[in-house]
Amino acid sequence: MSNINPPRRPPRIRAPLRITNEGALFASLIVLPQNDPWWKELIEWLAYHHTWSISTVTSIAWVVIAFIFIVTNSFTGDLASDFNPDGQGVGSLWLWLLPIVIGWLQISPKCDEDRVRSAVKKANEIAYAATDTHPVLAKELTEERAIYLASGEEDEVLRCDEMVTAPIYNYARFLPWVQAVEKVSETFRVASERYHHHDSVDPMIGWITMGDRIRDSSSKPHDRNRVGNVSQVARYCQFDPHYRHADFRSKWGPNVFSRIAIASDLAFMLQWGTVGAAFIVVYYTPTTGEQYSFTFLLLVNTEGLTHRSAGLGCRSASYLLFGALSTIVWHLLLISSLLVHYVATSSPSSAYTGSRLLNLQRYDGGRSYPLRLSIARHFAIFLRRLAKLVATFNALWILAICLFQFGNFFDTCYCNSSVFGRGRGAYNVIELVASDVGPMKNAWVGGVCLAGGTAFLFVGFVNVFIEPTTSRKLRSGEY
Repeated sequence: MSNINPPRRPPRIRAPLRITNEGALFASLIVLPQNDPWWKELIEWLAYHHTWSISTVTSIAWVVIAFIFIVTNSFTGDLASDFNPDGQGVGSLWLWLLPIVIGWLQISPKCDEDRVRSAVKKANEIAYAATDTHPVLAKELTEERAIYLASGEEDEVLRCDEMVTAPIYNYARFLPWVQAVEKVSETFRVASERYHHHDSVDPMIGWITMGDRIRDSSSKPHDRNRVGNVSQVARYCQFDPHYRHADFRSKWGPNVFSRIAIASDLAFMLQWGTVGAAFIVVYYTPTTGEQYSFTFLLLVNTEGLTHRSAGLGCRSASYLLFGALSTIVWHLLLISSLLVHYVATSSPSSAYTGSRLLNLQRYDGGRSYPLRLSIARHFAIFLRRLAKLVATFNALWILAICLFQFGNFFDTCYCNSSVFGRGRGAYNVIELVASDVGPMKNAWVGGVCLAGGTAFLFVGFVNVFIEPTTSRKLRSGEY
């Protein structure tokens, strides 16, 4: 990467990444020719993929085939006498897992904590830093590193989720990750502008062309144009108003809230597309018990035999509660992550403003946060813990609901009469009439299309933003 333009696409690391330019460490990583191997080695050490295999393809195919069988079985036979939607409802409910797994395999982010930390540590062993005389290994100069992964010296209580590299904790890393990526991108952009203007790191050294290679926009400048003392290296990567690029100052990052909105809308589309499909299938299916059809006549309305008993019952209300709690959990975690980032970037010193994050453990022991930051910090921790508590309950809830459905737990007078929706006017269907079958089938078809359509749209959206292999190889010079 230190040839101004990155030679290959950076790996998608999902870890608590930090960038610091203290002592021109990061500028040295970009400018100095001695650091060319650093970028190459880092990419090679992170060149592992959670990619397609025969087992994963077989597992995904089996899920698709099983869902097709469930749907096909629902529409075959005599619906007037056998109209149990449990399999179709549960199948639609869990269909969101399929596009998530497919997207995960396609994107293949680097989230193995041990491997990521080991790769960064090994790369930093060969990192050079500029000095007042000549470049030396950074480890001989300081314990600081230009790029590193945050560890226990930060506020672990506040930022514990960010430190865990599992994919489910990506919500906590989004904002600091954007800050780190934008800092890297902006620094490269500044150095690239100076390169295209033929500015040497040391102004006393004239620009040396590279023959025919200078016509190639991805070629490296001559090594002599990339060396200088620490102040010259730092200045080379600093914002210059005479050039076209804009300085990056925001603590949130460019377009960060629109990115959050798009990602959230896509996630809600998938969640409510599958949960909503399961809800529709059950909601519009007249419910009747197999064991209790003739013992629940106390709740049967005499006019109910000619009307559909569709409505909000135990099954549909359970799905609705699951979807609502999932949405609440997401909002709680999102607000918590915003507050955590606000506290981190409002500290007197942080990795996002150019130096290592303030040691908040020592800060708590010796002094106290300013009142506004203290309130924000405690509220963020409270929201995160509340969200995890609700999420744990919600996970156990939906598993129990699925078991209850297949175990006939809901096959009671109360649940089969849609009491939640109809109240005192609830009744239990003993036998379907012809007018009930058509609307029920339409609801089933709509539910299948809704669940399958949202899953397909999610996979399609992910594929739109995945760089094609051919383009990646052309840019990296592999072709």
